[in-house]
Amino acid sequence: MLEDGTITSVRLVTNAEKMVLRETQRAFVYFSMYVLIVDTIIVNRLLPEEVLDSFFDGWRQSQQKTLDEIEQYFAPVPVRRIPMFRDEVLGYDRLRKLALALYGTGEDRAAINRVSPPFSFAREEDRYEVRLDLPFTEKVEIGLFKKDDELVVEVGTIRRHIGLPTTMAALVPRKARLDGRKLVNRTGTKIMTESQQIAGESAPGAAHIDAICDCIRKGLETISDALTPPEAAGKHFRESRIEFLRGIREFIDHRIDHLSRRGNEGTRITVE
Repeated sequence: MLEDGTITSVRLVTNAEKMVLRETQRAFVYFSMYVLIVDTIIVNRLLPEEVLDSFFDGWRQSQQKTLDEIEQYFAPVPVRRIPMFRDEVLGYDRLRKLALALYGTGEDRAAINRVSPPFSFAREEDRYEVRLDLPFTEKVEIGLFKKDDELVVEVGTIRRHIGLPTTMAALVPRKARLDGRKLVNRTGTKIMTESQQIAGESAPGAAHIDAICDCIRKGLETISDALTPPEAAGKHFRESRIEFLRGIREFIDHRIDHLSRRGNEGTRITVE
């Protein structure tokens, strides 16, 4: 439901300030990577037109410059503006005033303004492409590789897994390019050989899981046996708790190691 652009959309609220804008850009990229469509940008706390004091001239110019950047960066996402009010927006009456300034009268405020997904699949002759919207992103920030039936995109510390259709899952990735706001990954028609596939790794905590199950089983058996001293049941549960914690710790260590490794994660793709 969250990934259905006809049902769910995101509206980002920002201020006309450089630092706040950068955070909004970062949020936009992350939402795009997770297939959540941003259909509106709302710019809050703008100096109202009736403020004419020269003291605010510099501030007004700064806000206008940032507004121009917002319009350019987020296009074609619509941008709405909210002025700064005299009082803090608290209570029904002031919220209603804000809503009128934002949407006006007679407008469907729940209407979704944009439904295009942040990524798509396409075929060109004998090639397939994955096209992903990545605004505000530099080429050097992007890590890209294919593993099994997924295309994995990294921007900074954020990682996005894109499940590939069966028609593309076995293909070898050729190259990728950052085309303006869009990352385009191209695959060839060659099917991956067995040596090119990344072998699945068994979880190192499997032995601990078996030990946990065994200890829990023994503990339950001991409880159900009225002739068995209660100390034995307590011992088994203590052992199962220790094994459980060991298993969880080893699983977390394995996961951290798996996510941090670069060379064995799959077929790395160079972004041109």
